[in-house]
Amino acid sequence: MASSSDQTKMTIPLHFRSICLDDDDRSAGFVSIQPRSGDGRCRANLGFALIPEYWNQGVTTRAITEGWKLFPEVAKLEAMADVDNNGCHRVMEKLGFHKEGVLRKHTVINDKLLDCSKDMNGFPGENRSRIGLRKLLSSFKSSPP
Repeated sequence: MASSSDQTKMTIPLHFRSICLDDDDRSAGFVSIQPRSGDGRCRANLGFALIPEYWNQGVTTRAITEGWKLFPEVAKLEAMADVDNNGCHRVMEKLGFHKEGVLRKHTVINDKLLDCSKDMNGFPGENRSRIGLRKLLSSFKSSPP
């Protein structure tokens, strides 16, 4: 039996959030908004997934909109998706994303080489405040989970 000092601790990155619904705190999916650094700190990579029983209810759209509020310094979200993933594209369209192009043979899922679309959004019309990334992250780290 391993002692507690032998056990590995798991750390969840600051940019990763579970989508919990109902009152049981069961995770129904996730949203990941990962800000870039340096000159690219005004942009962030977006990732998301949701279990099928909650599809077509606006859950992912709402979760992304709320999650993005945690990163006021981010002016533009960027996402990529399998060109055949219609649900993902519907979410991005509802959020105002614009397709920038298709990356041919860009990823492998289940041993299948797939094309991905690259979509970008600046959420036009939103008044985004500008604060430093370090300030945001330090205040975020100090807040209780």
